[in-house]
Amino acid sequence: MCGASATILSKLDNAPLGPWPSGALSFAGAPMGKLKALGPRLGGMPAKVKAAPKVAEGFYSSPEWRGLMADIRRERGNRCERAGCPTPTHRVIGDHIVERKDGGADLDPRNVELLCFTHHQQKTAAARAARAQGRTWGGGSKV
Repeated sequence: MCGASATILSKLDNAPLGPWPSGALSFAGAPMGKLKALGPRLGGMPAKVKAAPKVAEGFYSSPEWRGLMADIRRERGNRCERAGCPTPTHRVIGDHIVERKDGGADLDPRNVELLCFTHHQQKTAAARAARAQGRTWGGGSKV
């Protein structure tokens, strides 16, 4: 081995491995500079990933369902059927009391209640939670 190579290797063997007091790493006894030239190579991630838009089942666009909903609104009024609900009546949702997924009758008016958006969301969340735990919501037979 030539003299220069032996000198470099002896410096490497004796070089401190820990950080210098300034926080810079060391190599062969000399501090290494920070890599500032390497900017971020990947763009930032969006703050939130958007959920896919909800697509209603084709059943809810059928003439049978729309006709049933028109009849129910005419008979019961265009308002939320939950007791004491103060929500304005400009929009109500026809909701299956026993959900179709849980065995509820599709076109039975006794299985449909008119709900405001808030009550519909609350009822649907409770039904999903029950289904996730292996229970059905409202006495249906399907799971």
